Amino acid sequence: MRFLFPFILVGVIPTQAATLDLAPGNYTVASQIILPHLDAMRREVETSQRCVTGPTPRELFSVFDQPALRGCDFAFPRATTQAVEYVLRCQSARVATGTLTLQRAGEDTVGVAAIKMGGKNMTFTQRVVARRVGACAE
Repeated sequence: MRFLFPFILVGVIPTQAATLDLAPGNYTVASQIILPHLDAMRREVETSQRCVTGPTPRELFSVFDQPALRGCDFAFPRATTQAVEYVLRCQSARVATGTLTLQRAGEDTVGVAAIKMGGKNMTFTQRVVARRVGACAE
């Protein structure tokens, strides 16, 4: 699977639960959905404002606004030398499986969610680059 801005994950720090301190607030998010068989999707980047309030990075990813992924969240964060990786947990494993990886890139947070829907034999990816721009609007 190719990404427009590839990155490398190296090494695992075992026994340490980890998080990436994602401060609550309003983020400008550049998002890209990548489907393995649609090269045209790789050129489409959507920019939006997203309010992050919870402890997991779920709110940065617009794909989790879809009804099919309701009841899915992230668990078991583990740190690598450059990132934090979460496992996607849904109420039923038949809904979806996957991972979400976050890392810092200067002032930005870069995330990649790789998701396999139910019995489908295809993984799609949403890649985001997010920058905190202030508090959430009331």
